[in-house]
Amino acid sequence: MDGKNDEYSLQKPAKRRQRKIKVIVKGKFDQYDADLADLSYFSKKNKGYKYLLIVIDVFSRFLWVEPLKTKRGVGMVKSLKHIFEKGRPPQKIRTDSGSEFTNKEVSQLFKSLNIYHHIARNDAKANYAERVILTIKQRLWRYFIKNRTHRYIDVIQAVVNGYNATPHRSLKNIAPKDVNQSNEPDIWAALYLKPTKETSVIKIDKKQIRLNKKKFEYKIGDMVRVSYKKLPFSRGYNQNWSSEIFKIKDRFLMQAVPMYKLVDFHVDAIKGNFHQFELARVQKSEQALWFIEKKLRKRRRNGQTEWLVKFDGWPAKYNQWITEDSIKDRPSS
Repeated sequence: MDGKNDEYSLQKPAKRRQRKIKVIVKGKFDQYDADLADLSYFSKKNKGYKYLLIVIDVFSRFLWVEPLKTKRGVGMVKSLKHIFEKGRPPQKIRTDSGSEFTNKEVSQLFKSLNIYHHIARNDAKANYAERVILTIKQRLWRYFIKNRTHRYIDVIQAVVNGYNATPHRSLKNIAPKDVNQSNEPDIWAALYLKPTKETSVIKIDKKQIRLNKKKFEYKIGDMVRVSYKKLPFSRGYNQNWSSEIFKIKDRFLMQAVPMYKLVDFHVDAIKGNFHQFELARVQKSEQALWFIEKKLRKRRRNGQTEWLVKFDGWPAKYNQWITEDSIKDRPSS
């Protein structure tokens, strides 16, 4: 296959709604999800505060929010410490791979408190935090409309307190602030144990075994693109898949969901696990045409002109010297 195959494989629609791994935690303070809500548009009306640090207990759904003026490490550490003092440091914390959570200062804080930092690198990211950001923004928007203002800094903690006092259906109609040791077992059962009928019978037959064997769409060694982290409302004509191509190194089932591990063309492992719907098979050989983004440098070697080139959409580590006569004009559309 040549470069023409890229036109479809980069643009084809990415599947959005698929079964994902369910996060199961032991109880309160086991795992927090964290993210930043960007409210920089309203910073002038809010004493220069641009962001809200959102931290939510995955089990109790209890929420903490700290306003921030910058994403820098020192400010992040101060706000995280304040949250941990009000609640308690978790066993684990899950965030995206943004520098606000992976910088030296924050990493040292997590290490000093013996907190395992899980960096979500796929489309799901810190989904409890992302979900509650939408809820808090909706409540702020209603406040803005009712009071004809965009100033939230004086009321944000009241909004958070209101959220924590609101009963959650998933918590058996208990509010996050009311989750405690005495009701934890019942809530855990409601969250993670599916009710079963005494008369139900689990049947495992040859047909079901055959179906299970068909769970994996991709084989080890297949070349794939990875879905871009996009919002559900991203437009279909934007590029949906990575220009860089990866290879499947391993595959396994997690909670009966097919998962994959990838390596790049240098056989360096890609961090994280990938769902099936986050991958798209590519029918392209390493000897095919690869589009050049930029010619970086020119030299003469062994009587031939060579160019150091950067390939379109690929990291700089793949920059390569190639002979001038191997460079072809991009086909006209």
